[in-house]
Amino acid sequence: MVLALGQNSARGLTPPVPEPVVDAAVETRVYLQCQTQRTASMLKFIGGTIGIIFLIGLLVVIGLLALIF
Repeated sequence: MVLALGQNSARGLTPPVPEPVVDAAVETRVYLQCQTQRTASMLKFIGGTIGIIFLIGLLVVIGLLALIF
């Protein structure tokens, strides 16, 4: 026997299961949180790379000054 949505053969009709409500504000908040996390990780990577390049340049300048003087 095939039952229609919201029917139960033992007890008669049961209320249908409500559809999940998708709130646009919640979707926007989740999207912005993901974008913020991606931006933060990108800035950490760029900052770390610039820091390493700066330290290498500083060592080169110190080395050249040591050779000159």
